[in-house]
Amino acid sequence: MANCPHCGKKLRLYHWRPNCPACGVNMVYFASNERLLAETERTEIEHAGFQPKLDRAKAAFFGSPWAIARLAITILSLVSAFLPLFRLEGPRAIAGVNAMAITEQLSEDGAVALRCALKEEYAPLFRLAAPALSASGGAVQVYNHLSGEGFGSVFSAAAKGDPLSLAAALLLASLALVLVCLICTPMSLGKHGKGRNLLLNLALLGCGAGAAVCFLRTDIPSSLPGYTSGALGWGAFVYLGLLAALLVYNLFLAKRGMPIKRTVSYVGGLPSDEYFGYVKQGMSELEIRRKMADALTKMQDETRARAAAAAEREREEKAAWK
Repeated sequence: MANCPHCGKKLRLYHWRPNCPACGVNMVYFASNERLLAETERTEIEHAGFQPKLDRAKAAFFGSPWAIARLAITILSLVSAFLPLFRLEGPRAIAGVNAMAITEQLSEDGAVALRCALKEEYAPLFRLAAPALSASGGAVQVYNHLSGEGFGSVFSAAAKGDPLSLAAALLLASLALVLVCLICTPMSLGKHGKGRNLLLNLALLGCGAGAAVCFLRTDIPSSLPGYTSGALGWGAFVYLGLLAALLVYNLFLAKRGMPIKRTVSYVGGLPSDEYFGYVKQGMSELEIRRKMADALTKMQDETRARAAAAAEREREEKAAWK
């Protein structure tokens, strides 16, 4: 239960009236100005604490052409994962055709044909070749394969050292790390952000390169029946190249530094840094309020001065027109 803000009496459920049953004060309007001021200060303090994070996010994503270029490389890295990352090849289907096969086919079609005395074991007169079986794909095909086989079984096989399952798991891990790098970009401007960002870049590049190596070490005929060989697609080189470019670019930005445009926030008319400095010094609340009142008075005087100057300029312009 609540207490009366004036006398502190504990209120019960049946005390539904706005006046305190003990002291009779109106609890709704009691010290309303002080409570409103305290609520305003809490809101301004929360905003002052959040504003630096917002400034870092703006600087990390759009604060300069260097930041925009990093954002573009990161997004291109994600997009490149949907290019053909691998290529699979199967055998050419070749069939020997002789006269006996031709007459049998014609008879099956109901056509009138002469039966040749040749037998199937004779050398074929010509050969028909079907196109080679081939396939290529990227991250979408890998995800579909994993979902079809079951993520648990694939990751279990990867843990046991199966190269193909390990390649798929490492590819998805590198994609997840690219997303993490994109989301954590504002944190790169924090206290330990540069080191964390570079470690993430090294990890995602290692996962991407590991996926390529594991795929090349895979025994394709045994792992993927119907295919005889596999190779990296051109999209894999684009993907790995962009990951390496992202690492090099972040190294460059870590040495160069990123400018952050600070936005000044106020708490009761005081700049937030000044207010938090007073609090850290242990200054009393009453003294802080006095400084707030002085700062607000100063701001009002500056506003009046600017308004007067604007009005004076307007009068001069009107006089010039006359």
